[in-house]
Amino acid sequence: MTASTTSWQRPARPFLGSRWTARAATTTRSIRFPSTLIIWGGEFGRQPTAEYATGTGRDHNAYGFTMWMAGGGIKGGTSVGETDELGASAVTDRFHVKNLHATALHQLGLDPDKLTYFYGGLDQKLVGVEGAELMRKIAS
Repeated sequence: MTASTTSWQRPARPFLGSRWTARAATTTRSIRFPSTLIIWGGEFGRQPTAEYATGTGRDHNAYGFTMWMAGGGIKGGTSVGETDELGASAVTDRFHVKNLHATALHQLGLDPDKLTYFYGGLDQKLVGVEGAELMRKIAS
């Protein structure tokens, strides 16, 4: 994918909105996109319903949420996983956030199982002591 390719922007617009799509487009024009990994997401997804009074917002959802990645060798136009018909829970190709971390580290040229930091008297890993599988459908 080159900086002049805009096909990735079309599917991103509904999720990101025009401001974020424009920001990502500006970023891709000003830097070398193939060597830059862009990760967009939030700490939680949102439930399709609310438990409280109308107009108070929707509840956090840790069981189904969207992360968006571009550049850095990520396979463009690929979608992984689906939620149930209500959007309440992931039902296919479920991944833990540590799989996203492992994939991002891999795309940056780092081995997620060898990258450690010392904390609390132990060597720790971002992907946990048991490691994590890459999200092969999107990783190069």
